[in-house]
Amino acid sequence: MIGEKIVIEFSTLEKAHATIVKIFKSKLPGDISYWLDRNIKNIQKEVKEIDKEKMKLVKQYGVYIPKENKYFITPDNEKFKEEYKKIGERKIEIVINKIEISKLHSLQLSPEEIGLIDFMICEDHKIFVCH
Repeated sequence: MIGEKIVIEFSTLEKAHATIVKIFKSKLPGDISYWLDRNIKNIQKEVKEIDKEKMKLVKQYGVYIPKENKYFITPDNEKFKEEYKKIGERKIEIVINKIEISKLHSLQLSPEEIGLIDFMICEDHKIFVCH
């Protein structure tokens, strides 16, 4: 497996997060665990700054509740939604090490989960086109 530089929207990574964590917590062969760990580190490195920006937005538009030590965003806060959406649409360039789909067969991933991590998956064999 050799890393491939891809461009992906931040929101795509957010949607894939739960599936990536599910795979990461599963027992897999050492080589797959290694490459998955490298992918996660590459992703984390790139999204760190974006997470800071998201938190700034929450602090800017949210109401702080000291008792819970949390910020609350009202559902009708359109300005927050608009700016948050712009962050999600931001394109990130990261290096991803593709993992062969057959190596993940023991995980019993749903079609939806496979779709969410499609950017990290490759086919097991090449498809040849005949002339």
